[in-house]
Amino acid sequence: MLNDVAFLAMDLERLGHRDLAELFLGFYREFAGESWHRSLEHHYVAYRAHVRAKVACIRHDQGDPQAAELARRLNFIALEHLEAGRVRCVLVGGTPGTGKTSVSRELAQRLGAVVISSDTLRDELQPERTQGANDEIGAGRYEPSFIEAVYDEMLHQAELLVSRGESVVLDASWLDPTRRARALELGARTSTPVYELRCTCPEAMATERIIRRNAAGSDASEATPAIEQALRAGAAPWLSAFNLDTAAPLGEVVSVAEKFLAGD
Repeated sequence: MLNDVAFLAMDLERLGHRDLAELFLGFYREFAGESWHRSLEHHYVAYRAHVRAKVACIRHDQGDPQAAELARRLNFIALEHLEAGRVRCVLVGGTPGTGKTSVSRELAQRLGAVVISSDTLRDELQPERTQGANDEIGAGRYEPSFIEAVYDEMLHQAELLVSRGESVVLDASWLDPTRRARALELGARTSTPVYELRCTCPEAMATERIIRRNAAGSDASEATPAIEQALRAGAAPWLSAFNLDTAAPLGEVVSVAEKFLAGD
């Protein structure tokens, strides 16, 4: 049925009402009790727009002078949806306090992607927090074998999702080049483009964010200023990443990330 309802959604967009098209598809999904991945929704809207564009081209050949502009507009709609529907794997990394979790959530919301967070997975794999070890790299839940288990699960979940047509945003430090290489291998196996974003900000700002976050106690991260300093000092170069300055307001930062993903 999505193929059929996408026709009306496309026509609403053609008339300049993308908001109504999205509202209509949302209501249909809810009341029909159907479920689909966003990439499939974009595919069918693009397909319907392309078919209408072909009809407009035929009408132009038959002498309708206004059909050429209509065909251009419809093809633009098709291209927009094909671009939006591309399945992507986005690595959002950086040292603690650089804003990668906030960026991941907002970026995923804009892309219609699923966020997989290392902090959340760490809680799921080992709910008991180790007391007294949080200032030590390599201790407690930051012990190397456990960190590796977290990344194993993150990449496993990511592969399942992209294989089913869901874009993913992977929120973790990604400081280890071997783990980044594994993400790139996942992309190659699943024919999914992998984008690398490295969040950066001044050290004092990162420390302030960590202190404020820990005082609030509302975040899954256990990082402290001491851990941030140690990770920052030991971080290997990440030359393949796009550096995202998170000192700016979140909306502006994510807009920059979107432009990078679009190739602008």
